[in-house]
Amino acid sequence: MAGRKRELSSLGELLDATVRGSGGCVVVDGPFGIGKTHLLKVTGLEAAARGLTVVAGRASVTDQPVPVHLLVNFLRHAMPGEAAVEQLAVPGANPFWLIDRVGDLVEVAARRRPLVVALDDAQRIDDVSALALRGLVPRLASSPVLWLLARRPVAAGSIAQHAVDWLAEHVAVRVRLREPGEEAVADLCAGILGARPDASVLRWAARCGGNPKVMETVFSAFIKAGQMIIVDGAASVVSDGLPDGVLTAVHGLLEEMPPPLRRLLAAAGRLGHTFPADRVTGLLDGPAADVSAAIDEAVRVGLLRRDGAELTFAHQVVGEALRHAAYPRPERAEPATAPAAGDVADGPAPRGRLGPPHSPAGVRVARSAPEAAVPVAAAGPAPRSGRCGCDEVVAEAVSHLENRSAEAPRALARALRLLAGAGRPTEAGRLAEVILRRDLPADVETQLVLELGHGMRAAGSHRLAAGFLRRTRARRDVC
Repeated sequence: MAGRKRELSSLGELLDATVRGSGGCVVVDGPFGIGKTHLLKVTGLEAAARGLTVVAGRASVTDQPVPVHLLVNFLRHAMPGEAAVEQLAVPGANPFWLIDRVGDLVEVAARRRPLVVALDDAQRIDDVSALALRGLVPRLASSPVLWLLARRPVAAGSIAQHAVDWLAEHVAVRVRLREPGEEAVADLCAGILGARPDASVLRWAARCGGNPKVMETVFSAFIKAGQMIIVDGAASVVSDGLPDGVLTAVHGLLEEMPPPLRRLLAAAGRLGHTFPADRVTGLLDGPAADVSAAIDEAVRVGLLRRDGAELTFAHQVVGEALRHAAYPRPERAEPATAPAAGDVADGPAPRGRLGPPHSPAGVRVARSAPEAAVPVAAAGPAPRSGRCGCDEVVAEAVSHLENRSAEAPRALARALRLLAGAGRPTEAGRLAEVILRRDLPADVETQLVLELGHGMRAAGSHRLAAGFLRRTRARRDVC
């Protein structure tokens, strides 16, 4: 809920009014993944803490209107065993009679048990549910019943959405959730990771468009891949590329979208981050009007942004995941590097969460000592290999470091050489920077930096190699 103080304060005032006997309605609007569900959940918990009864549901196709179903559950709780409530469960009852009868009973019951009704995904409600809302919300306005309705922006072409729009314009308080500001994004990162985000984490947050759901998905994938490292309460990402877990999770998120929208996004993923609208139209079969409608839907839900005739992915990582699906990275053999004496044996290491179980996210490497900043040159895009084995070797090397194993320096040197040789010098440099925050013995650090320097120079990253060598030479205890 970072950056949502104003919204939470307004909802808290409405909860207090409900406790005092007033009714009301709130319509929470916002794009995909912006935090509507979280806002309803937090408000429901606040309502329960104030002694209000809370019934919560998510709109979907059911055998009876969703709002009525929630209110019947409330009545069974508030008026257990009463014949009037039991009659509501009669199969095949006229839905309009049911709506009217439920309204009568809730007016009575809510005066004894003030009520909050939270309905998520209200954009999915059917016409009968919408008519139930249209009738019940104004009718119960003088009773202690607070309605919380959350929805994504949708085209107002159906009876259902006309009804919710009417409530939003004439009866309800409207809350529009937007992308959090820069400071709130940093707070969100800290909340998700349990650690202060460094510049690498904030860059990934920007690639997520500041979207809370996308950020949580991406950071969880980095944690599972062992590519999120925490040192002295600061979180770092040691990868410039999307781990496989992100690709899977992004496709899972898109499964929630209607099929025409998914087809549009899959085609758009082949065109890059920004592309002309007519190009994606040319890639899809079917009438141009249907494609145009899918584009409008993608813009409404916050997955694409429109600037004249140009379209842009609102979340860079979503576009990257879709491009990866359209053009998978080719397999490439691991670069041949001569192992130094005493290097760890080749072969994949176990994958999974690194570090002790209490670590909030990824690996807690060690304490750091005061030191000069490591100069890291900006590196341009380098060829990447998705199957080079680097990630497994890095995971093993970092686990050696955490356990203070004698193998740690050689294992880390090999991992860093492998990253650099695989065309991933920026990731090698970032991992080395995190590792060198430790107070390593002079001989260990010297060996590590020399090994890293060889690998990074071989990969053409001379400035990175020189920066780390200068930093180590500045130590007074290095011969």
